[in-house]
Amino acid sequence: MSLPTSYWLNRAVERVGAAGVSGIGVLLFAAMYAINATVPARARIGELQRELVAASRGGAQTAPRARGIDDDLASFYGFFQHASSISDVLAQVSAAAARSGVTFDSGEYRLSRETGVRLVRYEVTLPLRGTYAQVRTFVAAVLDELPQAALEDVAIKRDSVSAQALEARLRLCVYMVLP
Repeated sequence: MSLPTSYWLNRAVERVGAAGVSGIGVLLFAAMYAINATVPARARIGELQRELVAASRGGAQTAPRARGIDDDLASFYGFFQHASSISDVLAQVSAAAARSGVTFDSGEYRLSRETGVRLVRYEVTLPLRGTYAQVRTFVAAVLDELPQAALEDVAIKRDSVSAQALEARLRLCVYMVLP
């Protein structure tokens, strides 16, 4: 009469102990890792080596013409609006303020230009009044509508903790290209 398999398994576990069971588990994990990780990697290495041999036998093929630096620079400058359209940019800022519910009486803007670069920077400073949510909505709208704008500085002042209205001073930099 033979004893059940579970009996023999329990006896083997008792003989090797907890350390032996852990060791067997580590060996099984290592074997699974070798099968699942290294075998596909070795197959990929062999595939790449075959491609390398085929490419070296095929001779030098001409690579497609790379884009020149002039093309890249023209593409970069094409992202920005022309500096002559600053009034359009200021109209977009004003419309975003009206939609978000913030108010401002006046704003300042100043032109900065670096020599040797076709980009100019308009620094737009706006003293805003509204709730915190309105100011956040305004900032998000401006940055969404004007991807060439960057928020440079924000100063927020509230009269008291319980006051809903606040005063904020925003400085935006709008980058534009000279024609």
